[in-house]
Amino acid sequence: MTRDENRVCAGSSLRRVPTTKPTARTTIALAAMTASACMSSASAQTSLAGVYADGQVFLRWELAAGPVYTYDLYSANQPETDIANMTLLARVFPEEATGERLHNLQPSSTLRVPNGSGYTTLTSTQGALAWTPHEAGARFFAVVANGSTSVTTDNRVLVSYGYDPVNEPVQPHFQFLGTTESGYPYGAYVVWVDGREDPEDGRPDFPVMASAARGCVPHVFAVTSPLTGLPPGPYPAVFCLHGGGGMYQNFMPGDLNQAAMSIELTDGIVITPDDNLYWQAGAARNSSVTAWFGYARHFDPFFTGDRGDLPADEIITNYTSRRVFWIADWATSGAGPYNVDPHRVSVIGHSAGSRGASHLSRQQPWRFSAAVLQCALFNLNQQGPFVGDWSQNLATNIISPDSGLPLTYQQVQTQSNRLSPEPYIPFTRVYSGKRDENDAGAWTPVARAGLDACNNSQLGIIVSWDEREHGVDKWAFESPDLIDDPAHCDPWPDVGQWIAPVKTERHGSQYVSDSHRNDVSYPGFFDCDEDLNTPGRQPDPGSGEPCVYDGVTWGTWGGYLDWNAATIVDQADRWECTMFLRGNSAVSIDNALVPLVRVSIAPRRTQGFHPNVGQTVYWVLRVPENGPVTQHGQVTADSLGVPKVMELLIPREDIARARLIMGTVPQCPADFNHDGFVNGDDYDAFATLFDAADPGADFNHDGFVNGDDYDLFAEHFDAGC
Repeated sequence: MTRDENRVCAGSSLRRVPTTKPTARTTIALAAMTASACMSSASAQTSLAGVYADGQVFLRWELAAGPVYTYDLYSANQPETDIANMTLLARVFPEEATGERLHNLQPSSTLRVPNGSGYTTLTSTQGALAWTPHEAGARFFAVVANGSTSVTTDNRVLVSYGYDPVNEPVQPHFQFLGTTESGYPYGAYVVWVDGREDPEDGRPDFPVMASAARGCVPHVFAVTSPLTGLPPGPYPAVFCLHGGGGMYQNFMPGDLNQAAMSIELTDGIVITPDDNLYWQAGAARNSSVTAWFGYARHFDPFFTGDRGDLPADEIITNYTSRRVFWIADWATSGAGPYNVDPHRVSVIGHSAGSRGASHLSRQQPWRFSAAVLQCALFNLNQQGPFVGDWSQNLATNIISPDSGLPLTYQQVQTQSNRLSPEPYIPFTRVYSGKRDENDAGAWTPVARAGLDACNNSQLGIIVSWDEREHGVDKWAFESPDLIDDPAHCDPWPDVGQWIAPVKTERHGSQYVSDSHRNDVSYPGFFDCDEDLNTPGRQPDPGSGEPCVYDGVTWGTWGGYLDWNAATIVDQADRWECTMFLRGNSAVSIDNALVPLVRVSIAPRRTQGFHPNVGQTVYWVLRVPENGPVTQHGQVTADSLGVPKVMELLIPREDIARARLIMGTVPQCPADFNHDGFVNGDDYDAFATLFDAADPGADFNHDGFVNGDDYDLFAEHFDAGC
């Protein structure tokens, strides 16, 4: 899944060499900072300048003339002439000091940094970094090439800095404007992260987003606007997360190879962060993804020896996730140039990006309105230096909402697990390919079990599948059999039916932004069955065996279901919603092929309706929505206070729409004894109280027991509810 960009020292430059997925693992801590792979033979860097701006100290310098392993940042309270008397604050690779990840957008770009009165755009012979203070003060800062110890006035500077998170918060910094392949305008930004030993030692305005070894490093994100410009706002935003290849520039609106994902917006922004971290593997310089979560707290990116397994007590910390959350806060705060509606922020990811879309939206479900997981990765079979071998399954800093214990890395990456105390996740769609050959995304029995787990979580995750391959550029086209993996039983069709010949609209940025909000509840569908006469949930995607052509080639569990958000009633004593199978969509692929489904429903992300754990909740289903009661009953709110209504019959909208009404008071008055049935027992129970003039027979609640109550009960009894 991971395509790395490896480099080795070669004279005075760094050259790229091909590589495969990394298998090295690490044990070394930050203290072991050797530079044997590329020990500096360069002359010292010069002309160090520093300034405090926007909550950080920015340092820039002229690069050394020869190969440099890292540039190392030191500080002291007085001018020193040797690093032996100074404190090491950070180390950055030359690629980081020069903002190399910006080159994916514009190959000749250089960093743009504050200079005290504006900004300075660096030349190609300059580097920069930013250090984040946690108190006001003044220090002498020195930047030296690793392996050098000398400090002079050329590489030392005194900088006074403040600390005011309210009035001088840390900000991302605009770099340049550009346009994507199809002409969509974007702005490129960089944020220099704060790295600390304690991940909870953040500023109020700026959390710790890196380990102690990875502080002061720049991270890129791009913000793309519509072709016709932005409306006044507030408008939606969608985070689009790239996969293991690390090519974030391909996941911006207007990239023709990714057109099948429909990530463009006509009335909002698409935010495309870069998830890449530089590290050393022997003589090779790697740039690898963290799958949008993070990495081991004591991972040493500078170690050049053989990397073994991580220590068993290592903690995988969500540094990368925190950066995404912080960018979202910035975009919705109004501190930058954008006017984003905080209630309409969604996340879409492909491959490793689908992992990110999943765990980000489960870590902080209140933040996102919806999530889309393309080519979801269900096979937990990868390894890498950041998280150790999968078999280690190390602990993370995410605490289980159920056990109160740290969740393991595999638990975090399992799409059906809750990661927050909230009893919901954002509305989520999962798409899998039965012709996917990617290691983690391949169609396997484990992947099939992953689809089942998403449904069985009862969180309302919509599952869909077709015959797509892994690469987005291949979804709509038949690939030549010669490039298929022979282990997967060539030949085979590999066009995604949800993409071609007609592409669904329901996975795209615009539809997601128009349809979902994080301050509106929704019906969480699960156990959707399209064939009431065939045992088991239908359609059946098959066993997961890639060489066994079983199950239907494409289908969905719940993907045709929809609801009218404007009809939702969400208050303390009741929750109501009109729902249906799609049948009138102008996009033909999104119309249900069956007239009726049987499905279970739980209201999710409710704003006002919060039954107590174990409380009885009464419900009725009316079909059509203002018609007679077709089903009714009562359920008990589960251990999270969520009522779940099983096996409702929901028709296609061209036939009728259904309305589910549930509440903490009886919703079917004729079910007088509340046993879930309307029959003679209810009539006898009412008559007994009525004959005794018992207040319990005051059916219309007017304070009297008389013929009006009898007539009203009879009316409901005759109607079946």
